[in-house]
Amino acid sequence: MDATANANNSSINWQDKYIDKLASDMESLKGMEGRIMSYIARLETRMDTMYAKRGEEIRELKTSIELNNKHNQNLVTAAIVGIGATTAGMLAIIATIIVAVVNIFYK
Repeated sequence: MDATANANNSSINWQDKYIDKLASDMESLKGMEGRIMSYIARLETRMDTMYAKRGEEIRELKTSIELNNKHNQNLVTAAIVGIGATTAGMLAIIATIIVAVVNIFYK
């Protein structure tokens, strides 16, 4: 009976050690899970910050493009007005020359 008691005692001892080891491993995994969750939270915060920064950069670029477009439109308008004024001036000069030539030859 002594051998049977020893075998049962050894079996229970082994099971207790195994359960203790599992409990220790579970605690270790919980700690690791906490560190991973903390790391993920930091990454999410960093990504949110980067996303907000990119959004601001995009808004700045859009504003810059809009200003450039307005400037280009103003330049085109000025060029059209300048070309129109030059054309009108040239027509006025041509008309003046024609009137002068007609007055010279038909007086």
